[in-house]
Amino acid sequence: MGARLEMRDRGVWPLRGLAVAGLALLAWVLLHPRGVAVQVERMDWRRVIEIEREVPEMQSEPCTAMPAGAELLERKLHEGVEHCRFTAPVWRMRRMAIAEGEPEQAPHWPEPALEAGERTGLRLAGQTLHLAADDGRRWECRPSLAQWQRWRPGMPARLPVHRFTGVADCERLRPE
Repeated sequence: MGARLEMRDRGVWPLRGLAVAGLALLAWVLLHPRGVAVQVERMDWRRVIEIEREVPEMQSEPCTAMPAGAELLERKLHEGVEHCRFTAPVWRMRRMAIAEGEPEQAPHWPEPALEAGERTGLRLAGQTLHLAADDGRRWECRPSLAQWQRWRPGMPARLPVHRFTGVADCERLRPE
């Protein structure tokens, strides 16, 4: 009787393995991002430099943290610690210098004219591929500069897009 039970168990295992493999394949087919044929409609780039100006700003800190050059407004004892209200110069973004264009013009940084009391601050760079499928769907991908420079308007590509959400996997965009 023990031998019969053993033979029956051996026959079930291959079927279970096939069922698990089949479910895994079905899940992959249904959930895996598929590739959509797209074309690069256009390309653009943008470079931004923030221009900062030093402005007085009211602050409140323990007096030991008051920066040099600050103007004391008020001093109070609070829970055993001396606190100061003061104004101190702080660099704040006041305007932006922007350079933007298409692939015919190499991406470059703007050359802002600084006024007295200004300095350049944060620099932001980006480039975009505008992609379109034949059915009218559109996506934007923002690759690195080196990847962006490999593309040209009109080039065909394959873009993995999730079947249910429509979200593009720009990291896996490939030329066709």
